[in-house]
Amino acid sequence: SIMSMTDIETKIYLGHPNLGISEVHNGGFEVLGAGPPVFKDWNEGGGSAGIIDETVLVNSGSHALKLSNTGVGDVWVWQVYSVTAHEKYKLSFWTRGDGSVAGRYFMNDDTQGNPIIAETGTGIIDTTYTFFEVEFTIPEGCALIGFRLSEPGTAGVAYFDDVSVNLMTSHYVENTDVLVEPPTSWEMGLPGTSPLDLVADTGILTTYLDNSKSNSEGLAGLYSPDNANTLVGFEDGMPVRVIMGLPVTGEPNLILNPGFETAGGGGDDVFANWAEKAGHGGLISDEGVIVHGGSHACKLSKPGGIWQDVMTPSFTVVPGTLLRLSFWTRGDGGSAEGEYFIRDVTNAVTIVNLATGVTGTTYTEIIEDFVVPEGCVSLYIKLRTIGPYGDIYFDDVSLQVIMSKASDRFLGNIAGIRPTSGLFENPITEVEAHDFMGFLSSQEAGILTVENDKRADEALTTLISNFVVQPNNTDFDVGEETFTAIFVGDKPETSMASLFQKLAQNEMGRIYLQGDGTLRFENRHTRPENRTIAFTLAGIMTELDVSYEQPSIFNFITTRVLPRKVDTAATTLVWDLTGAPEIKAGETLIFVCPYTDPNTGDKIDAIEINDPPVTEFGSVQDFTSDDMADFLTIVMNIGANSTEVRLTNTHQFQTGYLNDLQVKGKGIYTYDAILSQAIDDESISVRGPRKKLVKLDLLTDPTKGRNYAYYILGKISKPHLKSGIIMFLANQTSTLAEAVLDLEISDRFTASETVTGVNRDFYINRLRYRLIDGMVWVSILPAPESFGMFIWDASHWDSEDAHWGL
Repeated sequence: SIMSMTDIETKIYLGHPNLGISEVHNGGFEVLGAGPPVFKDWNEGGGSAGIIDETVLVNSGSHALKLSNTGVGDVWVWQVYSVTAHEKYKLSFWTRGDGSVAGRYFMNDDTQGNPIIAETGTGIIDTTYTFFEVEFTIPEGCALIGFRLSEPGTAGVAYFDDVSVNLMTSHYVENTDVLVEPPTSWEMGLPGTSPLDLVADTGILTTYLDNSKSNSEGLAGLYSPDNANTLVGFEDGMPVRVIMGLPVTGEPNLILNPGFETAGGGGDDVFANWAEKAGHGGLISDEGVIVHGGSHACKLSKPGGIWQDVMTPSFTVVPGTLLRLSFWTRGDGGSAEGEYFIRDVTNAVTIVNLATGVTGTTYTEIIEDFVVPEGCVSLYIKLRTIGPYGDIYFDDVSLQVIMSKASDRFLGNIAGIRPTSGLFENPITEVEAHDFMGFLSSQEAGILTVENDKRADEALTTLISNFVVQPNNTDFDVGEETFTAIFVGDKPETSMASLFQKLAQNEMGRIYLQGDGTLRFENRHTRPENRTIAFTLAGIMTELDVSYEQPSIFNFITTRVLPRKVDTAATTLVWDLTGAPEIKAGETLIFVCPYTDPNTGDKIDAIEINDPPVTEFGSVQDFTSDDMADFLTIVMNIGANSTEVRLTNTHQFQTGYLNDLQVKGKGIYTYDAILSQAIDDESISVRGPRKKLVKLDLLTDPTKGRNYAYYILGKISKPHLKSGIIMFLANQTSTLAEAVLDLEISDRFTASETVTGVNRDFYINRLRYRLIDGMVWVSILPAPESFGMFIWDASHWDSEDAHWGL
């Protein structure tokens, strides 16, 4: 008989750069305040005397901000915005000077009180408005930023207009040139099934695109290197997203009055079933000529700095469904464009907030697919104007369910584009994408300050803040182990891959990426405490490979711990200057100061370095003179095992002498390694000694080192499951089809099969998907459930899984 299959649809999206809505209110300064403030929504500093409403020298509209330095102190305007850590933003504005001076800008982390962008001059002194933009990333721990525009630092005036602070994001467009053959595939997760396979390697997606004249753009060679960024072509580094789900067809359009054909009640109520912005005064109008379909469209006009919008009622939705929002839009040929906004009412968060990028006079379709977030049962859609002044048109809006259940299965960035030939020499292009884990080997740690009494999750949070490219999200368990000192001896050029491995191995936890791009850290108790069975494979797998290999057996385990001591007070002299070098007027002297034990001279690490250091700077080279201290500026770059000290003589003509420089802090002293051994004499008598060294350099307690050794010995000293592949067809049952949409590393499942006698629970260590003829084949690299991790305060922990059998 023919098995009835469950349809599973996979959509591959390419991320096109886009900007979210501006966080700035009244960015065109068109709405005046109560005086003070001069401008609505702008806070003022330094008094209003130098804050002026400019109505002649404007970039657009009828008003601009004029800031005048009158010699009585700084004046500025500022706003505060809520943000999310690690997100990337773009600050932009139009500005001009008076021919001699330029304005200044400043961006601050208001949560933690640190500058993101120190107060900086724009450098634009010309009397013609010039566009200025700068990108910045929100620091770890920052939830609020303060943005400030200031007058020139010296006498003169500067002008600002059309200010924006936009989230830099991607608009994901489904790519219709993906070929069925060769098949698309991707895999991700931990590299093996050993108890020491703890950090995921690079997740890789491979897909193939039609590169013939019949592709979606009708252009031969669209995806070749010469045309990699033409239209919807692929480009190195562009985001790639895979959504998999259960497709549905014929679902109704949730938008009522989608073509704006039905009039509202009159006055401000222009369209039925749409809520117009109150008091729009005719700036939201029924367009009867410039339409896409039917006889009507929505026209939003922006002659001044006030945006206009139309909003749907709230819709009832189901979490985990995939919705498709589509609409047609156009501009008036200027630089004005619209934006669309999808709001999760239940969780009070924004799902999508993007500019359309359409400014021309031809209607263009915008399509946005999105998965309804967990817990969301209500949302609404808003269409509105942004940016410069002009007219925007919207028509034929649709919101439909296209998957009854959906989830992100891969999120990465393009790492390879390879034009080649397929069957019958048809031109195709192979595209390879890597997930976030691919950045670990190339990303260097940089200068790290030693942290004491920290857990692995806290150390990971510190490391993530140093990444140029951020993960989509993070989900860290609280670590079970508290380490005396972290980042001891780690050099700036140390790779993040090495540091991730060290943290995972010392915690015996796991670090991997989930399908939606979330970086996950699980502590060593997560797996054994997980008793939930995600799915069951009872004799329906198409492949089950079980392997017992002698090379995977180790019966002589040695663990290494490094005892450490940390000074109780930050008063230890860890570096001292010899000599009294001169620093000429205007010169900078740079010292690299490696920390040493003041008693033995041995190299050490240190924390809580005093900033500034102890110095004496004088006009006489006598090791005591300090009469030029006011002319010495000091900048320190503090690291784990050394500090860079930059000293500048700011005197106009006098040479000074550095009579003393002392770097003090808490010394960290690492003593000789302590080795613990766990030996399986029975296994050695059969196979001979098979040794393995496990470095636990963050641990200081030899008892814990011994416990780790016996745990590892119990798992790998006798024949055990080295690797196994379980492959199954996800389409063969509806239960499996739904389960596949939720699969993640460390999920627990049951596998049973009569021929091999397998009947037990496993954890997922690695996942591979392969799309063949519309079917989804899933391969799992499983780890026995006994490879969960508890480290007891005892010398030995017996386990039945130290013997033969699954």
